[in-house]
Amino acid sequence: MIRRVTTALFFLAFLVIGLFILDDYGVSMDEALQRDHGRVMLTYWADLFDLEAPRLERLYRAMPAYGMFFPATSLLTEIVLGLDGSQFTYFRLRHILQFLLFFTAVIAFHRLLRYRWPDRQWYPLVGAMMLVLSPRMFAHAFFDPKDVVMLSLYTVATFTLVRYLKLRTRGSLLLHALATGILLGSRQASILVPMATVVLVAYDAFTAPALRHKSGQLLTYFVIALPIGALWNPHIYMDQGDGLLRSVTNVADYHWDGMVLFMGETLNPGTIPWYYLPTWIGLTTPIAYLLFMAIGLVVVIVGLWQSLRRLQLYNNPAGRTDLLMLGLTLAPLLAALILQARLYQGWRHLYFIYPGLLYIAMVGLHQAYEWKPRITAVVLGGGIALTFFTMVRIHPHQQVYFNQSVWNGPSLLDQYELDYWGVSYRRAFEMIGRDIPEGEYRNVKCHGWACMTNLRALPPETRVKYREVDKWHEADYFATEFYYPTHREQALAREDIFAYPIVEMAPGGHIIIGVYPASIR
Repeated sequence: MIRRVTTALFFLAFLVIGLFILDDYGVSMDEALQRDHGRVMLTYWADLFDLEAPRLERLYRAMPAYGMFFPATSLLTEIVLGLDGSQFTYFRLRHILQFLLFFTAVIAFHRLLRYRWPDRQWYPLVGAMMLVLSPRMFAHAFFDPKDVVMLSLYTVATFTLVRYLKLRTRGSLLLHALATGILLGSRQASILVPMATVVLVAYDAFTAPALRHKSGQLLTYFVIALPIGALWNPHIYMDQGDGLLRSVTNVADYHWDGMVLFMGETLNPGTIPWYYLPTWIGLTTPIAYLLFMAIGLVVVIVGLWQSLRRLQLYNNPAGRTDLLMLGLTLAPLLAALILQARLYQGWRHLYFIYPGLLYIAMVGLHQAYEWKPRITAVVLGGGIALTFFTMVRIHPHQQVYFNQSVWNGPSLLDQYELDYWGVSYRRAFEMIGRDIPEGEYRNVKCHGWACMTNLRALPPETRVKYREVDKWHEADYFATEFYYPTHREQALAREDIFAYPIVEMAPGGHIIIGVYPASIR
C-alpha cells in the first residue's frame, strides 16, 4: 500500500511540476523546421485525397527522409484545436505534447521494470526516478522534437514487447503492434524493435514447443504495424522510390556542414574520433548512474556468456529481458561507431538508448545491493540527491548539464558544445524585458536562427518589447549562443562588446547564452 501511494504521488508530482515549469524553456532551433515538415506531410495527404483543409497553409518542399509521426500529429492537433497563429501558442502546444509523451515513457519504463523485478517492489520507482532525474533528458523532454520523442516511443515499444513476450495474448500483441507502428513513424533506428520481436518470438518457438503455435501471431503483428508505420513515412513510396533510397543512405551518411566543438577542438562531423560518443555519455550522465551501469554491463554480459556456453540465449524471462535491453541499447551505439556516423551536438542522436542504459544500471544496482546493501544505498541516495539539487540549481538550463568530473572545473565554453539549440534565449530576453519600460522596445541583432526563433516565440507581453534587425548600426543588442569560435574567444577574454554583458546565462559559471550592446559608445 505504501509503495503504491508513493508511486502515485511521484508520478503526480512529476506531471504537475512538468506542466508548471513548461514555459520556463525556450524553443529549440529545430522546432520551426519540424513544424514545416509536418505541413509538408499534411499537404501531401490533403492533395492526394483532394481534401479541404482551410486552416492548412500549403508548403511544397521535399519530404524529409524519416518518419513524420510527431511533426504531423502535433500540427494536426494545432489545426483541430483552432489555435491562433502566434508562435508562442503553437510552440507551447508542442512542448505540452512532447512532455506528455515523455511522461508516458516514464510510466512505460516503470512498468517494464516491474515485469523484470516482480519481487523487488521499490526497483521500478527507483528506475523511474533515475530517468526523470537525468538532467539532459528532462530538459529535452520539453523542447526536443526529434531525439527525446524517439526516446519516448522507443521506450514504450520496448515495454509493449516485454509485456507481449510475457503474456502472449491478443491484447498484448495488438498493443505492441500499435506501439511499433507509431515508433516506425519516427527514425530509421526504430526498425530494431520489430527485428528484436521476430528474433525473440522465433527463438521461443524453437526452444519451447508449447509456444510454437504462438509464432503465427507475427503475421498479425506485421499486418497491423507496417501500415501504421507506412502512414507516417510517405517518403518511402513517393518520388518513384527515391525516398526509400534517401532513407537508407541517410542512416550512414547524413550530410551536415556545421562544426563540432569537442574537447577544445573544432572538428568536421565526418572526422570525429571513436571516443566521441563514450566521452559525451560519460560526461553528461550522473556519476552514480555510470557506476551502476558499469556493474550492470558486466553482469548482463557474464550472464549472456554463461547462457551461450549452454547453447542458449537465455533460460528464463529475466534473462530474455536482459538480452533484449542489451541488444536494443548497444546495437545503435556499435552501429554508429562502426559506420562512423556523422554525429554532432553531443550524443543527442542516440538519446533513445538512454532508458536501456538505465535498465542496465538497475541490473548493476541489484547486484551491488546483493553485495553491499548499505554502501549501495548511500551511493544511490547520494547520487540521486546530488542530481536533484543540481537540476534545481541550474534550472531551466538542464540541457547543458555536465557531471562533477568537469562541471566544477574551468569554463566549458571553449571545450564542448553547450546550448547549441539556443533554448536559453527565452530566459535572457525575459530578464532584459522586465527592465524595458512599457511602450518602448529594443532592436536586437541575432547571430542565428535560434535567437530569431526564440524572439518570435516569446510570450506576447514580452515579444512587443523587441524588434529584429539585420544591421549593426540599427541594433541596441547583439545576442549569441557562441557557435562561432571568435565569439567564444572574445567572451572569455572579455574583449570588445563582450566586456559589457547586458545579461549572460551561465549555469554553474559556464556561459551558454549572452546578450551584449551592439556597439560601445
